[in-house]
Amino acid sequence: MCIRHTNLSFPSSFPLGNLNLGFAFLQRQYTQKINNLITFRSIACSKSLTSRRYSLSRMYRAPSRLQVIAHRGFSGLYPENTLIAIDAAIRLGVDMVEVDVRLSRDGVPVLLHDASLESTTNGRGKVYEQDVDALSRLDAGGWKSPCFQGERIPTLAEALRLARDRVALNLDLKTADAIVPTIVLVRQFDMLNQVVLSGLRPCHVRWVRRLEPRIHVLLNGHGVLESLMRVMSARCAFALTLWQARRSAALGLNVSHRYLAQPLIDQARAHNLSVWTWTIDDPMRARALAQLGVAAITSNWPDRILPLARAGGRYSNCEAVF
Repeated sequence: MCIRHTNLSFPSSFPLGNLNLGFAFLQRQYTQKINNLITFRSIACSKSLTSRRYSLSRMYRAPSRLQVIAHRGFSGLYPENTLIAIDAAIRLGVDMVEVDVRLSRDGVPVLLHDASLESTTNGRGKVYEQDVDALSRLDAGGWKSPCFQGERIPTLAEALRLARDRVALNLDLKTADAIVPTIVLVRQFDMLNQVVLSGLRPCHVRWVRRLEPRIHVLLNGHGVLESLMRVMSARCAFALTLWQARRSAALGLNVSHRYLAQPLIDQARAHNLSVWTWTIDDPMRARALAQLGVAAITSNWPDRILPLARAGGRYSNCEAVF
């Protein structure tokens, strides 16, 4: 995709009382820029892949098996957060693809995990210090292998275009200022029921739910748990984390597998919340987590987890999120 953008300004927070006015203003500003300045390059899809309308509500209301999520695309084999990694995960047959979202200096959502460009590109400095035009010229694949040299940093718009009607997406928002432009794009692509937002604190979850009640949101539970377990028992920490999820109107918990225990999962299911976990590449660990009752596992190597999910990694009596 070729994108040319002028400057956009997205404040990292708004007064709660002015959320609707602030969002309406930014939505008009951002949508106008998108309509005027974005042109899509065609992305060829395999003829063997049929177009499918995804519904996360149906997907997680009564899941018959463990759901498998590709971490940053098929990142075990391909450069993370690139279109080739996303497409490879789709072709593999995963239930969902997780990608990381940050903003460029001119307010365009792009796919990168780290704030620093040195980690996975040949650039220098911070993502937010570069306009999208400069970011689009960087090599985001050569660090993984010479054969991936020339892969570019995708914009979120490109990722949505590639995934639309093919796979569900978990958008891990790395900064609060990415919330508004991400919601605007998801709306524009008519993918509200194909996307879940994650990486969010309780206050941000409440904000998202007020801005767009139709979008699915996960509470990043491990951060809350980690803080609470320093000052109270695990049982109390679990209970308070669930209270935070319910109070913020989150539709589920996204928790590192290191913090998972049967009491948390049982309590979550009792409150009609499902538990998603990351990042697991060991099929034996994935099987153990499936037996505990997690709804979804995120993996760098989804090809290792999919056979388990399809054959033996089943769980019962799980009340799902959506």
